[in-house]
Amino acid sequence: MKRILELAFLVYVALAILVFTPYYNWQYAKTNGFLRWITLGQIVPTMKAAIWPYYVLSPAPKSKLISVHFVNSLNYSNQAAMLTYEKDLGKETLIKMFGLFESALSEGRQVDLNALNEIYPQLGNNFKANYLNGLELLNGGFRNSDNGQMTRGQNLLDTWHSWYTANVENIRKSATGL
Repeated sequence: MKRILELAFLVYVALAILVFTPYYNWQYAKTNGFLRWITLGQIVPTMKAAIWPYYVLSPAPKSKLISVHFVNSLNYSNQAAMLTYEKDLGKETLIKMFGLFESALSEGRQVDLNALNEIYPQLGNNFKANYLNGLELLNGGFRNSDNGQMTRGQNLLDTWHSWYTANVENIRKSATGL
């Protein structure tokens, strides 16, 4: 019996050191940036690796999984929109901007629309109909040099922005339960 416990403890420690410490450090650096990780961030993920069974055996809340892709998508889209305020909207800036819109679309496609509708009525439907379709048209128009398609995409994004801005406080309250 003692031998089995020793073996179980050895496996636990080996997994913590060889698998979960690098994984949680990589995850922290990816989420928070390399500089934040290198300055102080090694402590939190390393401690997380020490108690890895808790994180492996307890599933992440569904709202957190949804919010990661939802928020990432909106962040990429906002970063792209901020580039329109730059003085020089040359080819390089446009390529960067549409790369960010493509990233926003990629993240947005991973969002569970039904789950968004559970968080707040019509959130998922509006996200798909206006935001995702707007990004698809905008990116397609850029790739095909079709100004009409880009304009239709921008109009859908404007519709999304108006709806989201009008409902954002209620969405936050519904999502957090506060």
